[in-house]
Amino acid sequence: MSVKFVNIQKSYQENILSNYVSVTVEEYIKLININKCSMQYTLYEVLEENRAIKIYMDVENIPYKDTQKIYTIIDTFKNYCKEKYDLELTDYVLTQNNSSGTHPGLSYHVIFKYYNTYIYILRNLMENFIVENPELDKYIDCSVYSSLRLFKSVYQIGTTEVKDPNNYHNLIIGTVEDSIIQNIKDTKEFFKEELSHKHIAVKLFDENDNPIYLTK
Repeated sequence: MSVKFVNIQKSYQENILSNYVSVTVEEYIKLININKCSMQYTLYEVLEENRAIKIYMDVENIPYKDTQKIYTIIDTFKNYCKEKYDLELTDYVLTQNNSSGTHPGLSYHVIFKYYNTYIYILRNLMENFIVENPELDKYIDCSVYSSLRLFKSVYQIGTTEVKDPNNYHNLIIGTVEDSIIQNIKDTKEFFKEELSHKHIAVKLFDENDNPIYLTK
């Protein structure tokens, strides 16, 4: 099992194919721990559309005084997946960033341990979830499901013009090994035909309050 990553020192202009490196899961864990909360560089997983990955969420804008909100969102998503797709998500890794450089409030990464799928499946799944739960739109970032995505690993200081030593994701639940999205060892595949087509999920409803999707 390999992990593709990029080491960014100063800016996202370093995000080029020639800088991508593949190592084993064990080697990547060592790199994360060596670079824990370091101001020198930042490790990002490179998530590709044609490679199986764990199911993950990026949740942001959680008020500092409402730390239980994240658990409500996770439970709502788990219930939705069970009822809609017979997907039973159980254990997960949870990380928390107290000082994001891009939005106010708390930021969380949620990585579910036991299933793998593809980014385009996740994008459709999450967009459908938000359409049916529009009150959560302001919390869930769907931009993290682009066809080639950098995803900041745990304990890595964010890449900003002026680096903030508090801008990193700390482990709340789980292990570094399980937080690696490309580490799909001992996971089951999740695939649904209705989620496999590329489409735009729009926040429109018909007269019976059913979501309407525009396909492309």
